[in-house]
Amino acid sequence: GVIGNLGGGRLADSKPTRPILVAAMLISSALLVAFVLLDGVWLWLVLAALGVALFSTLPLTILIAQDILPENRSFGSGLALGLANAIGALAVIALGPVAAHCGAAAPLEVAAVCGVIAGLLALWLPQHKTSAAI
Repeated sequence: GVIGNLGGGRLADSKPTRPILVAAMLISSALLVAFVLLDGVWLWLVLAALGVALFSTLPLTILIAQDILPENRSFGSGLALGLANAIGALAVIALGPVAAHCGAAAPLEVAAVCGVIAGLLALWLPQHKTSAAI
C-alpha cells in the first residue's frame, strides 16, 4: 500500500492524473479477477501488485477532488476521503449477502466489474495540472 501511495503521488507530480487513475483502476480490476483464478505463489504476487495498484489511486483522487474545489482544497480532500470510506463501508454491507448466497469469490467479481465501470467513469473527471505543466 505504501508503495502504491508513494508511486501514485510521484506519478501525479509529473504526469496527468486522469490517465494514471483510469489505468490503476483497470489494472486493479484485472488483478482482482486474477486473484480469484490463481493459487499458490502466483496468488501472493497478484495480491502484492493489487495492493500497489489500489493504493496508487488515493493521491490521484485527492488531487482531482482538490482541483474540483480549488477554493476549498482541504474540504475537497476530506470529501474525497470521506466519500470513499462511506461507499466502501456500504459496499461491504451490500456484498455480505452476495458472498453468503453465491460464495466468497462473487463479491470480488462484483468489485472487479465495479472497478471497470469506475475506471470508465473516471474518463470524465477533470484533468489535474501537473507541476511540470505549470
